[in-house]
Amino acid sequence: QGEAQGEAGGEAQGEVGGGESGDSGSPPSDDPGPIGAAELGGPLRPFPPHVDFVIGGFPKTGTSSIWFNLGFNKGSNESVNMYWTEPADWVEVERWRASLPKNESRLVAFKATKFCYDPRWAVATLELNPGAKFVLSFRKPSTWLKSFYEYRRAELSGGANAWALRVGRAYPHLLDVTFEDVALRGADLLGAQRDLGRFDRFLEALLGAWPRSRRSEARKSVLPVILEEMAARPVETHRRIRRFVGILVETPEAGNQGGHSSGGELAGELQVVNSRSAGPSGGHPGSKYPSKEKGDGPGECPADAIEAGETGGGQGCPSRGSEGVDRREEELLAWLDSWYAESTHRLNRILSEDLDLINTWW
Repeated sequence: QGEAQGEAGGEAQGEVGGGESGDSGSPPSDDPGPIGAAELGGPLRPFPPHVDFVIGGFPKTGTSSIWFNLGFNKGSNESVNMYWTEPADWVEVERWRASLPKNESRLVAFKATKFCYDPRWAVATLELNPGAKFVLSFRKPSTWLKSFYEYRRAELSGGANAWALRVGRAYPHLLDVTFEDVALRGADLLGAQRDLGRFDRFLEALLGAWPRSRRSEARKSVLPVILEEMAARPVETHRRIRRFVGILVETPEAGNQGGHSSGGELAGELQVVNSRSAGPSGGHPGSKYPSKEKGDGPGECPADAIEAGETGGGQGCPSRGSEGVDRREEELLAWLDSWYAESTHRLNRILSEDLDLINTWW
């Protein structure tokens, strides 16, 4: 399994944090502190434009939904010049910036789920633009782990991700890793690993990009988003994100409707996740990550498999009781809720004290 993750290289980094195999889940040391762009691949180039905002939430927490609804589903538009995929490293970010027009008037942004696992990405972005904004998304850790596990299994067993298919063929034993192995024994299925759901550690390290004396600036620079709220209140949540990054600008004439689109227009444009999924329903041409497959959400199973009676764990389907409920899965999720309890408590304290967010969802 470790060899498989090492072979994954830069492509694996698109969904999990960190740069090297074996180091992806460890929070960076507080001493000597985040170094930033120099350690990520060389000094920053002086050419414009800088980066205006980053979608940097954890994988499977709605980052793709945010990405699509900020304009990526239409490509770069009149408001945002968004990088077309997740950069493998900071060198790729610099190469992309060098290709942009020097007089670029649109907001410049990219999505990187590795961002939240390594504060050097925040330091490098802030070196380019001290006023950069960061959208960080979170999700109940137990369902995050289940969703990420199912996502990786779908990729390994026949998804649209060519890299994952190669890894699955080279290391077929990875498909023997069960959710119970991941939940109870700490097994790692290409980044679907229990410790990586201890979001408090990574958020605390990321906020270290701002010196303690300037920690109040983080409140203006970081917008935390809860996936469960985005699923329950999509228009309100995506409007808040757009306003935060500067796409939806309030004007006296527009009032609460904003200067760029009305509530009805925004609702019509949204590609929204539901309460059990973790991304948009469609992929995009050329992406290294697949579209969300049916049966890829926590607790989901393809309808045709249910009708055929294939509900004994095959095809990624859980074993189900007489009422169609996977009782063992419920037990594992409940156990994980208990295991994550202290971490969740610390996370919610950081969200409240440092980012002014009261998380009432979990």
